Amino acid sequence: MSNINQPTFFHLTILYIVLSSLYFMGFKSLLPLSINLTHKQSEHSIIIDLITLFVGCLSFWYSIILIFRFIIRRILSYTDWIFDNPKSPSFKTKLWRLSSKMFLNPTDQKLYDFQTYLPKFPLQKLDKTVSKYLLSVKPLLSKEEFDRHEELSLKFLQREGLELQKALVSRHKSTDNYVSQYWEDFAYLTAGRQTIDPTDDTSPNPGLMLNVSVSLHCPFGTPQDFRQASRAASISHLQMCYRHFVQTEKFPPFTLAGTSVPLCSEQYRRLYNTTRRACREPIDQIMCYPSAMNGYIVVYSKGRYYKVDCYTNGKLVSPKQLEKTFLTILADNSPVSEAERMLPSFTAGDRAVWGNFRDKYLSSGQNQENMRYVDECAFVLVLDTEERYFGKIPEFFLEPEKNPFPETDTDHLSNFAASLLHGSGYDRWMDKAFNLVVFKTGLFGYTVEHTPSDAPPFVQIVECINAIDRDYFVGTNHPIPKWVDKKLVNRIQTRYNAQGYINDDSNPKPAVCTKLEWNFSEEIEDKIITNGALTSGYIKSLQLKFTLFDKFGNSRMKELKMSPDAYLQLAIQLAYFKDQKEFALTYESGLTRLYKLGRTETIRSLTEASCEFVKAMVEDEIDTYKAYKLLQNAGKVHVNTVKHAMVGMGIDRHLFALYITSKLKGERSEFLRSALGIPFKLSTSQVQFNQIGINFKARPDIMITGGGFAPVTKHGYGITYFFSGDQVISLHVTAFNESQRTNAIQFTNLITESLLQIETVCSDALRLSAAEYSKGRKRLISYKDSLSFSES
Repeated sequence: MSNINQPTFFHLTILYIVLSSLYFMGFKSLLPLSINLTHKQSEHSIIIDLITLFVGCLSFWYSIILIFRFIIRRILSYTDWIFDNPKSPSFKTKLWRLSSKMFLNPTDQKLYDFQTYLPKFPLQKLDKTVSKYLLSVKPLLSKEEFDRHEELSLKFLQREGLELQKALVSRHKSTDNYVSQYWEDFAYLTAGRQTIDPTDDTSPNPGLMLNVSVSLHCPFGTPQDFRQASRAASISHLQMCYRHFVQTEKFPPFTLAGTSVPLCSEQYRRLYNTTRRACREPIDQIMCYPSAMNGYIVVYSKGRYYKVDCYTNGKLVSPKQLEKTFLTILADNSPVSEAERMLPSFTAGDRAVWGNFRDKYLSSGQNQENMRYVDECAFVLVLDTEERYFGKIPEFFLEPEKNPFPETDTDHLSNFAASLLHGSGYDRWMDKAFNLVVFKTGLFGYTVEHTPSDAPPFVQIVECINAIDRDYFVGTNHPIPKWVDKKLVNRIQTRYNAQGYINDDSNPKPAVCTKLEWNFSEEIEDKIITNGALTSGYIKSLQLKFTLFDKFGNSRMKELKMSPDAYLQLAIQLAYFKDQKEFALTYESGLTRLYKLGRTETIRSLTEASCEFVKAMVEDEIDTYKAYKLLQNAGKVHVNTVKHAMVGMGIDRHLFALYITSKLKGERSEFLRSALGIPFKLSTSQVQFNQIGINFKARPDIMITGGGFAPVTKHGYGITYFFSGDQVISLHVTAFNESQRTNAIQFTNLITESLLQIETVCSDALRLSAAEYSKGRKRLISYKDSLSFSES
């Protein structure tokens, strides 16, 4: 039974003892059962009475449990509070808040305690989804095209849509989440092979590397000239600690920001010891291996592979032991073949090719044993040979005297980001849930396979690790969050000594390390080298720009009474219109972890309101107050769209499940093909930080730099943005070089230009009151002047 605040066996025991005492004290008439009807007080009758009393206590105790569970499920199922005004909530929401305080206390629970109480992902009515879809594409289509879509939708609602929805209703009743398995199987596990996506405007490259992989970067204040082995040892040790915490549920479930509402924790089970297994057909498989039996990592260094045991006699080794082992690995200059160096290229390329190669050449003898080690390890550590740097960092994060790169060239930052996203095309084991990549300079980050988990669960753990690694708690009174184990916190001793080595004078033995030797024939080597050349060429197709916008941040956006996310999404819409002279269907990832097995829903950021705002911003003469009001309206529409996506009232997951159902039934739906055939040329994502209570204002240097992904379409952009504190926005923009229509550098410049232009127009508009505007007064500025941002 889960550890939710509800009656336990202890309470049952106390209840029985109290009632038994009343019985023997002669207060039988006060007891809840009719045991006082026994006339003869023989030993036999007393035993019967006590048994009857116990049964009564047990029934009462279990009834209370059922009531508690019912209340908790009702609390977690109520979502109207999301739409209520926080300052004047409805009576239902007030009652919900009170009940939440009484029955929910996530910080005192274990990681998976709420899993059985989370509600099912809701199935929206078919006509609602279709009407929302038509509204979302209206700004994109001509009148003739829209009329055609509307006609197809009416036929769909009257014909095949009814049967498909009926099938989903049945699936909804029999599963915890009607869309989660479909989404994993057909959106993720088919990537890198023949896809069921009806659009032809897909990524120009097969495989996981630019289709499913994402990256996550280290903190801003990470020293850029550090000891590689020491940094790798510290982060690897902390990752293994959190692997143990996930396995033993040492920390509570994470909650929705600002609430006590727990989020689904299912994805944490697949962060460690997890591999995506390439199969010949039809889809890949996610393999999760027992953590207790596989307490080791695999290290990839200069084309060599090592199995490093992280436990000795059941005890986790120290960072110093790992550091000694990693120093030995880095010093290994034994001969290595080009084939060994390029073997990981198969994990980055076509999945069917990798599945065939693995089954044919790596399924016996030592090769099979090595593959087992890689598959079942906690994660892969890559000791990269590249010297990567951040370049110049804004003073908000790092004082000038601590910044060894005073020049303004930002290529360092983009090159660092590109290395974490794809490496050299052959030196990341893309099958693993994540690769920890540590560069020669001591900078580090993660190459993540997106299928097992979305970004938030992994980011939360990484934030805990970064805080400990960067000595956040040393010499301070910073409170220790529930998600940081107190045993890992040292208030006195820093993680590293003055020379940059692990701060440990005990001189322990190195962690046990076994070098993995491969048995490759000439035929195998030729195939590996050929594939390595192919995948290393893939990365040349990707253009990446990573920049730090430091003119203002989310605090200024809030001053303009705007949601920061809405502000930035509208800046992206404005930038794209300047870039392409048209609007584009936009994907923003929205959280649905309020529900069991929930992952994401698409937030369609392009709306009629956003289009009206963009058009007002590109006029030769801009009415600033009108533009400001259009901005606020578009922002409200966006926030409402986000809320609907959170509570399962979006568009795309429902349409996707309908489409998969039609494919499995062998039916053809013109409406669904048309609906899913419009490509998302703008694929965007915001990753929220500070999910564990770290004081980033006191220590902005431990804030994660950022991360990103490749575009989902050939002629589109992949955009990740991070509100790094109140003053800086990290922008990670990608595009494909094969497209003659897109340019990541140019588009990044247009986003920053649009961020400044919106602020300039809004600042000008706020000089005019609503009363003055209603009397016909206007503030007009030229388009050129709107681009003249003043920091004053």
